[in-house]
Amino acid sequence: MRGAARAAERAARQDRWRIWHLAALMRSDKLPEFGTFIGRPGRRPRQSPQEMLAMARLWHATLQGGVRR
Repeated sequence: MRGAARAAERAARQDRWRIWHLAALMRSDKLPEFGTFIGRPGRRPRQSPQEMLAMARLWHATLQGGVRR
């Protein structure tokens, strides 16, 4: 029940966020460019093999329930 209540509250918060921004955009004289407004992500730099291994170890430790060194 608590999970459903949290999901409903999160959905309501997202709806309020969307409504507020829609109203703000309706009041603006000039709309921003679409790409600027949605904030398209840029290309991320590729990870080195060492970074990939470190992330895999972190992910594995997270799934196993603890960090092992």
